[in-house]
Amino acid sequence: MINNNDIKFSIHEFLEGNLSESQTEELWAELLASPDDLEYLETLTTLKSMGQNGAFSSIDETPVYSLNNKTEQVHTGFFSSIRPYLVAASILIAGMLVLYNAFPPANFTSEITPISVIEYDIERSAEVATQFEYHLQQAVSYTASGDLNTAISELETARELELSDLQLTELEIVHGTIYYNSGEFANASIVFTSISNKDQIDTHNLEKSLWYLANSQIHLNQLEEARDNIKQVIELDGAFSRIAKNMIESF
Repeated sequence: MINNNDIKFSIHEFLEGNLSESQTEELWAELLASPDDLEYLETLTTLKSMGQNGAFSSIDETPVYSLNNKTEQVHTGFFSSIRPYLVAASILIAGMLVLYNAFPPANFTSEITPISVIEYDIERSAEVATQFEYHLQQAVSYTASGDLNTAISELETARELELSDLQLTELEIVHGTIYYNSGEFANASIVFTSISNKDQIDTHNLEKSLWYLANSQIHLNQLEEARDNIKQVIELDGAFSRIAKNMIESF
């Protein structure tokens, strides 16, 4: 688990846009299990929005409001002594609208939210790229440009090469990833199911395929199947086990 100081540091880095996709995913996993830290993020986001709109003339004037305090009554004398929008309910509501637009509602609820994209994890040779790696990279490039058919064609060309079991598994994971990132969740589910059912597969790739399969099934609203696969990910106790534990609590 990330300690409290690290979470707050990560929150500030997130608001500055300095976190990678994997770091952001890890942060959200922690925030979903920590309402206090989630509220801290909400408060900072609201205050940052106010600051960008010229709400504060100096850092010393920055008030700290809990977003749970929406019904606070403000005395007329106090209201007139400082900038009205720092205490007016309309500003707090505006801040919440900024949050709503910046972060989809699923991020602030206990709804089961699958990962948005899968990173392409292509193993590269220490020296020059092999024909196998070249075709995988080409497939990823065609996917990025929206040419899914040519991307799949590149993978089929790579499949005709003399591949080891590990390379074949890597190719199939890229295949499923391309479908997933293109929104083809049914096809992604078929590919990841095939990988996870292999008799000869290393633990790391088995965990990957089960995790990606579970997320595909969530997109397809196959929640019971997804939960079973997430449980297997947790049992494997690998790289995805912690985030899988956080997700399964939403079930």
